[in-house]
Amino acid sequence: RWLPALPVSGSRALAEFADALPDAGVSDKLVTRSPEDGQTPVQLFLGCLDQHWNRDTLQNAITVLEACNFSVRIPSHQVCCGAISQHEGRPREAELRTVQNRTAFDPSQPIISVSTGCSSQLHEHLGGTAADLLSFLHGHIARLPLTTMNTRVAVHVPCSQRNVLSAERLTEQLLQHIPGVETIRLDDNLGCCGAAGTHFLREADTARRLREDLLEQIAHQRPDRIVSANLGCALHLRAGLRERQLDIPIEHPITLLARCVRQR
Repeated sequence: RWLPALPVSGSRALAEFADALPDAGVSDKLVTRSPEDGQTPVQLFLGCLDQHWNRDTLQNAITVLEACNFSVRIPSHQVCCGAISQHEGRPREAELRTVQNRTAFDPSQPIISVSTGCSSQLHEHLGGTAADLLSFLHGHIARLPLTTMNTRVAVHVPCSQRNVLSAERLTEQLLQHIPGVETIRLDDNLGCCGAAGTHFLREADTARRLREDLLEQIAHQRPDRIVSANLGCALHLRAGLRERQLDIPIEHPITLLARCVRQR
């Protein structure tokens, strides 16, 4: 029911988007532990796309936050961050989303988002308590003992992570805490991957051209996996990888961290 509401430039763009989506886990309830004495409470922002098609990432975020001694609360009346409305020229609709989220979240506790696009929107409109997951974890992950994972990881840095959150090196820094991980940084000079919010749906041909250089670099480097902290970028790149028949998984960085936490 979400797909028809998104702005698409043609049936091919819609088909690529749908094919790149992981299996929906809407019925899978996110599991959090009961709060314990000494834990710091945080609030998890779900996101309108993430909660339907990226629930594994949300659960992985909970796993790592709890391992860092945070108790995770999921406010029930939260709504979309408003980024898509803002990008599509509907500022009043975006502001309404902000007002609803101000009511849903406790301003005294951190609001954590897993996707850099949502994080940027929330930080700009809800203020300092809103934080991107990776930025929030930066000061805490070093105290976690993590199991070894021998893998070569290509790091994609979304434009929102680089230009809005000013955290372009953060993913590499976090992954370097995992013994055995070798990070490969994709060239910043290649620019935007083409996803750019809803751009990859509205201007599909241009978006495909923009991702070509990145796909060429990935094909040359042949990493074991790719990480991106933005769901739109990940979906757009995943569609390109499939088109080139490159069987390389792309996932959120928190997935690798959670895997190493669980295996302790």
